[in-house]
Amino acid sequence: MDNAVELFKNLLYNHSVQMDFLVEKCEGEEYLRNLNEIITALCHSLKNHGKIILVGCGKTFKIAKKTVALLQSLGLRSTYLHPTEALHGDMGCIKEQDSLLLCSTSGETEEVILFLKYLIEMETWPEDVGGGKVLNKISVCANPESSLSVLCDNVVQVPQKFSEDEIQDGLRAPTVSTTSMLVVLDCLCIALSNAYYDGNTQRRNIIFNRAHPAGGIGKRAKALKSSESAPSLEPPVASALTAKLRPAMTELEVLQTLILHDWIVVEPTLQLPSKTVQLHYKIWSAQRDVEGANFCNYLKSRLQT
Repeated sequence: MDNAVELFKNLLYNHSVQMDFLVEKCEGEEYLRNLNEIITALCHSLKNHGKIILVGCGKTFKIAKKTVALLQSLGLRSTYLHPTEALHGDMGCIKEQDSLLLCSTSGETEEVILFLKYLIEMETWPEDVGGGKVLNKISVCANPESSLSVLCDNVVQVPQKFSEDEIQDGLRAPTVSTTSMLVVLDCLCIALSNAYYDGNTQRRNIIFNRAHPAGGIGKRAKALKSSESAPSLEPPVASALTAKLRPAMTELEVLQTLILHDWIVVEPTLQLPSKTVQLHYKIWSAQRDVEGANFCNYLKSRLQT
């Protein structure tokens, strides 16, 4: 029994290590530039009456279904598609202007690749026989050089620090890899919703609340609406877990702020996780002779590029 509890703790720790690794890798300039292109392309599809189609097989199909549920609750047109069922007629749901997110941790899932190859072949067919649809094809996988990624227009990379068999005594059951893919897709959905609604988070939140009247979320939304309509007798209290960076801060004050708070306000309309800002601090600290002596100014300039 003690061994089982220890295994639980180790696996939980390895999930945490993988998340830190994921954050670090996703902070790279090339990754962020590529991500911006993907969000722009997905937003273009939605604003031109297209939809986002999540494709997956096995555990990733379940992740695809969960991701579609989130997109739909945000008011973003989407659906999921199993590659095998797609080849048996379900691909009829694919229309011009749609974007496909093809999910596979390895990027070598045969069913997904077979379906994608057929789609690519269809693009060369005459329009009168169902061809001519040029679709935006994006892979979601760990390896940007995989067979799936090579066939796609772009890649949402989900970097993996280690494989499951390395941390589960040879057991290859997907745990850390599926968690990572789910986290990346969740973040992509929220970021996409911000772009689609042109930064109008109030409108997005209203749409989400209208689509989610039940459960705990629905109750909290109703309670919030009631409290907003009632007169307030006390001034709002800011969260103790959020702090603002100011150019006048000393380096010690900056470090204390990053350590003691979960969220950092960089601009009036921009908050970042403290861990993300800490990664920027490490880069700046190693290059301060080149980047300048003020971390706050450095951070703002990096976010603008």
